[in-house]
Amino acid sequence: MKPLNKHLEQPILEKNNFRHKIGYYAMCAAVVSYIALALFTLSSCSSDDDSSTSNPTIQQPSLSLLSGDTGLHQGVIGSPESGSLQYSVKAIAPEGFNQLVIQKVVDGIATEYETINVNHPNYIAGSNTFTYNLNYILNINDVDKDLSFKAIVTDANDNTTSLDFAEAEVKQSLQFVESLFIQTKLPIEPFNVNVNHFLRVDGDTVENANLGDVVNLQINEKVAAVFSLNDAYGYYLSSPNAVIETDFVIEIQDKATTKFKEIDSESVNFDELNIYDTYEIETIYNNASFNTHQQRATQLEQGKLFSMLTDDGKIALFKITYFNVEGGNVYAGLEMYISKLPTD
Repeated sequence: MKPLNKHLEQPILEKNNFRHKIGYYAMCAAVVSYIALALFTLSSCSSDDDSSTSNPTIQQPSLSLLSGDTGLHQGVIGSPESGSLQYSVKAIAPEGFNQLVIQKVVDGIATEYETINVNHPNYIAGSNTFTYNLNYILNINDVDKDLSFKAIVTDANDNTTSLDFAEAEVKQSLQFVESLFIQTKLPIEPFNVNVNHFLRVDGDTVENANLGDVVNLQINEKVAAVFSLNDAYGYYLSSPNAVIETDFVIEIQDKATTKFKEIDSESVNFDELNIYDTYEIETIYNNASFNTHQQRATQLEQGKLFSMLTDDGKIALFKITYFNVEGGNVYAGLEMYISKLPTD
């Protein structure tokens, strides 16, 4: 019976050994898995630590506009309200302030206007901020130019940020002409060399003129208007090119094509205007409509307003302040605001 038992015990033993081996291998696999997980966790933490150490968050410098127009500034030279550019710009450099450069940009070309660095007397040592105040007085060289300014801040790590500001268009103030009298005769006398039929606009010269002046001074194209009388238009001002009584302009070789628009006196208070209302004068002309003829201001009488555009681009607004017929003479008195040209 013993041999039989021996043969029966052998498979059981092998089976038990197999089970022990499986348990051993499973335990080893679990240990290896835990070790791998621990190593991975340590590696991840180490990688995160390295990342935060080698790639710190960089705080870029910044610029902001504290005061001043955000749109286009319409400047007029000499104006108490619009004759200068008043702006405040704040620079912040969290990594340390190095310098703030202010550039003046004219027709797309930038030049250094002012530089503030750590040695500037207005800079507070150790500060990461600086507020710059621009006080730029507009001048004749700025007229009809694309003008603006640019701020560029640089921090201690040479990081930079820029801001465009103070964009402006610039015009000259107006010329005011008062007590300007033009004259005609009844009946009209086109060849009378002593009657001031003409309105002369020549640079900053705005005055009456007669036929003698036209011949002697050769002003020709500078005669902007002729004062005459016609059944259809009454007393009227006309460009030399469109005057009906052509005998007036026989001696004028190059005839101006001055344009006129009548302005509603209820919508414009002439007496409240001043020499700095350059943009207003232009707007009044642009928004008005022509009457029956572009080159004639008709039915002149006291109190009427007219806008005028000369061939060289001058815009004027004038008021008939006096109108009287004295014997055979007709007098019209004008007050006028007229724009200047850059070359004046």
